[in-house]
Amino acid sequence: MILKTTGGSPHFNIALEEALLEESAEHGIAIARLWVNPDSIIVGYTSDVGREVNIEQARAEGVPVVRRISGGGAVFHDLGNMNVSVYIPRRLGVDEAYALVTSIILKTLHRLGIEGRVENGNDVAVGPWKVSGSAAAIRARATLAHATLLLTTDPSRIRRLVIPQLHRVERGEVTPVKYNPNSLERITGERMEVWQAARLLEESVKHALGEPENVGRDILQEAVIRARELCKTKYSQKGFWSPLGLGACREPQVAPMTSPSYVL
Repeated sequence: MILKTTGGSPHFNIALEEALLEESAEHGIAIARLWVNPDSIIVGYTSDVGREVNIEQARAEGVPVVRRISGGGAVFHDLGNMNVSVYIPRRLGVDEAYALVTSIILKTLHRLGIEGRVENGNDVAVGPWKVSGSAAAIRARATLAHATLLLTTDPSRIRRLVIPQLHRVERGEVTPVKYNPNSLERITGERMEVWQAARLLEESVKHALGEPENVGRDILQEAVIRARELCKTKYSQKGFWSPLGLGACREPQVAPMTSPSYVL
């Protein structure tokens, strides 16, 4: 099943990632989700927030920080960034998970006539710029792999809010691309709206996973109920982590991608 989620708070949207991973494991189904988040900084499960996030700037701009269940570093989300998540009902290796989700991004860029490449295992670059980063959460019975795609995001906001870990470049652990983000709009000079990206990503997901299974609305309801509880007890709590204190659990609209509207 390919889902789109519209609106919702960052806290609930990240809670839904964990809920859909659990649904994939329990029901043995592959699920994909295309979604956007309002302004937020999403940090990895083991991220050192003080080292990776400009907390004072986040406070000044009213940008919440939310911790996700996958690894990797801090990323900035806004309405100019499209997220794609795939939930696979089996345990994948890290490299396999990255290869799956980066292939979806590369296929989408190819459909746009843009030549992309994978760097650092989980980044997709166009020229010297990073347009996509990915991360994974691997469980015994299911795997979540998710990626960003910068459509119209202003890279100067990313640089203000997210602290690049340049010591990793100096040590030769990663290439400079990892900390050189840019949007497709600024690279190509052409604006792409999220609904257009959703259509292309949907086709790329089908290419990677095959035609989606028909899944009943009860599974979606289960996921929303799970996410509701996770958001309330985990993701909206200050300790999990937000410099703005408790976060609101505003729910998104959740619908199969087969519905006629692509407005996200």
